[in-house]
Amino acid sequence: MADPRFFIRSRSQTIQQLAMLAGAKVWNEADTGYIIDDVVPLDRSGEHELSFLDNPKYVDAFRSSH
Repeated sequence: MADPRFFIRSRSQTIQQLAMLAGAKVWNEADTGYIIDDVVPLDRSGEHELSFLDNPKYVDAFRSSH
């Protein structure tokens, strides 16, 4: 979760809504209604949180993420 002193958390969004905001296309149309609540680091990710891996040094955190 972003530090609330600096960022205002927006409401939850579906994958389709996030894709539209980003100008992206969802590859698996069955997932478009899945809800994302927040963006968090890999080691704190949960079922409705989005995270990403962009550095090989975080592979272990990726493997243990949910």
